[in-house]
Order: sequence, then structure tokens, then C-alpha cells
Amino acid sequence: MTIEHHLMNTGAKPMATQVYDHNFLVIDHQGAGPAIEITFPFAPKPTKTLDLLAEVRGKQLVFPKELRGNDTFYGEFRGFGKTADDYEIRVENKRTGAGVVVTCDQPLANLGVWAVKTVVAPEPYITIRVPVARDFRRKYTYTFYTRGTSDHEKR
Repeated sequence: MTIEHHLMNTGAKPMATQVYDHNFLVIDHQGAGPAIEITFPFAPKPTKTLDLLAEVRGKQLVFPKELRGNDTFYGEFRGFGKTADDYEIRVENKRTGAGVVVTCDQPLANLGVWAVKTVVAPEPYITIRVPVARDFRRKYTYTFYTRGTSDHEKR
């Protein structure tokens, strides 16, 4: 699935902002817990100490136990580069082998991850700068797969 955005600045001033996608993901009815892994092409470095609901293991963010009740996780991460190559976020249900890879043709500007018992939400930010009378385009691609069917699986 591909989502393309086209923004035209018809105003009198340049536009400069950041925007993010919520990506509220539920894979095979599984919320945040040990079955769900989020994998990045870089080793995510938390900007603050993570609470005990999630932990970084190499290039992955994992949830050691099921989130329950009002458990809420939020963390921001750095460690990504300045190219769109690092905007490749894989969320996979290890139990079922189903997953999604989210990519964008823009580099990451910031990266947050929010999770509760019912959903995992990688929140990648990009920077938008649009001079007066110019446009800005971005494209997000969601590749859904089951283990063994994704070109991204080998990465």
C-alpha cells in the first residue's frame, strides 16, 4: 500500500514544520507484548531511560511482558542517519510471522514509539520545508507480509 502526499505552498511565507504518522498497528489481534518486535535498520538509542515496559536489543525494540490495564509506553529514539534509508520500520508478530514494513522517501527527523495493551504505534517524524509557490511531496509505503514473503525479511 502506498500513500502519497502533495503539499503546495500558496501562502506568502515559507512553511517549515515536522509531521509524523501514528501508525496504530495491530497484527493478528496482538498488542504490545513479547510476540511483537519492532526492527530498525539502525540501533535505536533512547533519548531518556526507558521504563520497564520495553527494551532495546540491538536493532530491535521489544516488549518483555504483555502490556495490561493502563500500561502505556512512550519512548523517543535517535541513532538514525540523514537519509531515507533509515526510515524502514518493521513491526512483526513473531508468533504468527505476519508483519508490516513501513518506509518513506524522506529521512527521519525524530522517532517516537507509543504502545498500550491493544496497539503498537511507531511514530516517525519527517521535516517539511516548502518555499513560497513551491510544493513538497512525500510517499509512504506499507509492505504487509507473512514470514517468507517479504524482500525486507533478509535485512
